[in-house]
Amino acid sequence: MRKRKENSVCNDLGLLLMRVVAGLYFFNAGYQKIFALGSEKWMGIYKTMQPHWLDDNIASYYGHAIPYAELVLGVLLFFGVVTRLSGFTMFAMVASFTVAIVQKDYLTMEFAEGLEWHEQVWQTIQSEQHKQKSYTNAVYAFACLMFFFTGAGRFSIDHMLFHKYPEPDSDG
Repeated sequence: MRKRKENSVCNDLGLLLMRVVAGLYFFNAGYQKIFALGSEKWMGIYKTMQPHWLDDNIASYYGHAIPYAELVLGVLLFFGVVTRLSGFTMFAMVASFTVAIVQKDYLTMEFAEGLEWHEQVWQTIQSEQHKQKSYTNAVYAFACLMFFFTGAGRFSIDHMLFHKYPEPDSDG
C-alpha cells in the first residue's frame, strides 16, 4: 500500500511540474504578444500565417483572441484550475497553429527543377526551420492533451475544490 501512495505523490509532482512549465510558457506567449509586440504588430504576423480557406472575419476575431486566451489559459494551467478544459482548449489552439504553420510551409514552397514534388516536400519536412516550428508545437499540443486526460493532480486548485474526501471510519 505504501508503494502505491509514493507513486501517486511522484505522479502528482510530475503533473505539477509539467503544469507549471506549460502554464508559464503559454502565459509568456500571450504576454509577449499583448505587451511586447502590441496588437497591430501581432496581427501583422498572424495574417502571414492565416490559412487561405479561413474567412477573414473569423480569422481576425481568432487572431485577436489568441494572446488573451494564451494569457488566461496559462494562468489556469499554472494554478490547476479547470485543468481538463484548459488543457483541451490549449491543445485545440496549438493544433490549429501547427496546421497553419505546416500549411504555410507547403503552400509557399517553390519547387526546384529536377526534383519530383514528393522529394521537395520531404526536403521541406526535413528543414531545420520547419522541424523547430512544428515539432515544438507538437510537444506542447500533446502536453496540453495530457492534462485533458489526467487532470491537474492533487497539487492544484481543482483538487482542493472538487476532490471528495473519504468519510471517516465509524469504527473509531
